[in-house]
Amino acid sequence: YGNPLVSGPTITLYGNITITDVSNVKFVDPGSKAYDHLSNSLEITRTISPSLNLNIIPYVVGTYIFTYTAIDGFGQTSVATRNVTFI
Repeated sequence: YGNPLVSGPTITLYGNITITDVSNVKFVDPGSKAYDHLSNSLEITRTISPSLNLNIIPYVVGTYIFTYTAIDGFGQTSVATRNVTFI
């Protein structure tokens, strides 16, 4: 599975990896990008744990882990995380 001669995707998170924001204002994710070893753009899947619907405001106060996952054409996976705390 994968190709040992090729590194997995590179994920770049824009903004800080730790964010504190108010719970009563719509949160805007600073964004992310992923590229394979040839600099081709890859799709990123974002999950939030514990589960949080960003369309329902106010958000539940607490800390959430936003996980960004990218998979390249060789099936190699890379993961990056961001901690977001709503106060």
